[in-house]
Amino acid sequence: MRLSLPKLFAASLTALAVSACDDTTAPVPQKLVNVLLDFCSNDTPVWFAFQAEGGQWTQLSPNTEGTYSFQANNHTALAFVRQSGGDYRTEIIYATSTDLEKISGQACLEEGGTKQVNGTIAGLGVAQSAFVTMNFSSVKLDPPQASFSLVQLAERPLDVVASRANVTATTQSADRIIIRRSRNFVNNASMPVLDFASAEALIPTTFTTTISGLGAGETTLLQNNFFSQLETSQTLFALAGVANGSTSVVGVPATTLAAGDYHDLFAFGVTATGIVRGSERFFHAPSNQTLALSGTLAAPLVTTLGTTPYVRLRAELARQSEYGGAMNVEYSQQHSNFTVTTVSLSATEAYFDAHRWVVDIPDLSNVAGWQNSWGLISGGGAIDWNVSAHSGRPELIFGAKPNDGETVNFSSRASSTSAIQAFTSGLATVRRPRPFARAR
Repeated sequence: MRLSLPKLFAASLTALAVSACDDTTAPVPQKLVNVLLDFCSNDTPVWFAFQAEGGQWTQLSPNTEGTYSFQANNHTALAFVRQSGGDYRTEIIYATSTDLEKISGQACLEEGGTKQVNGTIAGLGVAQSAFVTMNFSSVKLDPPQASFSLVQLAERPLDVVASRANVTATTQSADRIIIRRSRNFVNNASMPVLDFASAEALIPTTFTTTISGLGAGETTLLQNNFFSQLETSQTLFALAGVANGSTSVVGVPATTLAAGDYHDLFAFGVTATGIVRGSERFFHAPSNQTLALSGTLAAPLVTTLGTTPYVRLRAELARQSEYGGAMNVEYSQQHSNFTVTTVSLSATEAYFDAHRWVVDIPDLSNVAGWQNSWGLISGGGAIDWNVSAHSGRPELIFGAKPNDGETVNFSSRASSTSAIQAFTSGLATVRRPRPFARAR
């Protein structure tokens, strides 16, 4: 599921705040923004708090629609906790009122529910596979399979995207695409057959992607995903082991695209020591594209600030111009009962100075409603970390819609092999951490 943010952005204004510095220091201009963050019904945090510059952490409760309201200023921190069974994930966001203002006004599109829709496919060759998706529910069918069910669908109109692809050990390339827009089936309904040999099936557009910057010995991947206006996504092309140079890629024909549709093309390389570098480009209609990877992320320094009542860590990272947009550090701890605690911290470029990122797990133990068991536990198992940074608009880490032709470069380092594997397994769907968006 993708969590959109505010249904509504109220007003913004500029005020002068009294500086905590001495009398010779001019007051710091504060941009105050009233922010409403709207979470989908199946993704509302179990706890939420914020801290404006110069203030205390304050717990907030949502309204009946899952919306949190607060006033942000030049340096605002957010903290919220999601629960899934016995797993807990805490998100800490360090941002400015300008960052938060830019992602305001995005309505949450419900992405989970109890609806099931059934269907069948036709026109599938012996050596081909079919992929059928509605929002986050997806199935893969191989011959002789023809029937499918999509489950846990939201009670709202959804786009159906289906593709027929030629699949090998290293490639997946669609040769037919079917898009049915804004379908709102009743529960357990059967959709009309998806026939890849019919006139409804589109022939993908082929375009050239030119890649540079991949290193010798890196494990590499090139992938193109399509996102519909109602947030159904599907991989149309993937090539493992891609090299520098030109590669033919497929996408949805321009004549069939709707406003809000976009393609998400990316390439990345992973070294044997787990350093990840990549480049991601967003575009509406297929055309020849260029992906140029940047250099290696600087080595981060992770230190311990305290171990009680929960473990608090600090991540420091030199600011690099090629990855100056935002920084993220994710800590993961698997416990003996196989539950997992995750703490993810994100910071935008405007929150810190231009030389170094310094991101701390805050002490929330005295904030109303906070439970120390949500934090990392001393003696509760090894704590793995992954540190990443990227270029481009900082608000993209919040799940903001990309612009046509926008490019983002990213890089990361991890503490261990397991952390590397966890990160790279998610690269096929979400390259950069997006705290306000679930992984697809």
